[in-house]
Amino acid sequence: MPAACFGSPLHHRVPCALLSLVVTLSACAWGAPARAQSCLQLDTELGTISIELQPTAAPGAVALIEKLALGPIYELDLVPRPDAARDRGYFDGLSFDFAKPKLEIRLPARVPAAAFVIPTELDAVALGLDRERVADAGEAMNRLQFDLLPARKRPSAERRSTPRLEEWARRFETDYDPSFLVGTSIQEIREAIGYEYRDGLESLPATRGAVALVPVSPTEAELTLTILLADHPRRTGRWMVIGRVASGLEIADRIAMRPLAQVERRDYRPLHPVQVDRGRLSANCSNELKGGTP
Repeated sequence: MPAACFGSPLHHRVPCALLSLVVTLSACAWGAPARAQSCLQLDTELGTISIELQPTAAPGAVALIEKLALGPIYELDLVPRPDAARDRGYFDGLSFDFAKPKLEIRLPARVPAAAFVIPTELDAVALGLDRERVADAGEAMNRLQFDLLPARKRPSAERRSTPRLEEWARRFETDYDPSFLVGTSIQEIREAIGYEYRDGLESLPATRGAVALVPVSPTEAELTLTILLADHPRRTGRWMVIGRVASGLEIADRIAMRPLAQVERRDYRPLHPVQVDRGRLSANCSNELKGGTP
């Protein structure tokens, strides 16, 4: 078993051979010089969504996406699929299986999704989180109530306790006065929950047209492409944005507005998911849309 597999949280969930492939692809991207932008084009029955990938924002994630998009699609034992599918890439045949009207659509990770968990790459300074500060006691209480205390009381994959968080919680529980957080940066609050940030990245905010990966913890994300159809301020600095829709954002809007399946609990599963017939890479995106509405 390769050394990379020992001690990995994925070790008991996916075959080591597949994990080694992904670890290798991700590792090769670290420390690589900045590259020119590339374009991931998702062909669907409704038209093509062109995503301008941003390697300066998330070099490791973008390098992995580019590698997988070129194919072939591997089985769990690293044997390529049948000859007829050897020229197919990772995104070919996937369907947008999650949609919130006017908010977002998602293209899922291939099974097993745990095999495609990659380190989160975020720069707090580039996003201004070091300069954004808690303004008053009311905001401080909201940060405690909705971010900090839930992370301490109910640790999970996405929220976990840290020494700083324990210190703040004990201080609050002394007199229930949240004002000590006034002036604290959002970066410090996020780091108290467990988020880690890197310097030197051109991280992008979670705004309309951004393409992000779904986080599975403060430090890892899965290869589920999420196209944001509205601004999501609370996701900025939490969700790793790997690019922006250059053209076809109106197609994403249409996908999000299709009928949802009727289920007992509230869900966002499309009744008739739109499939990606082909996921192609090109040198650049034509008819670029620089962050605006279509």
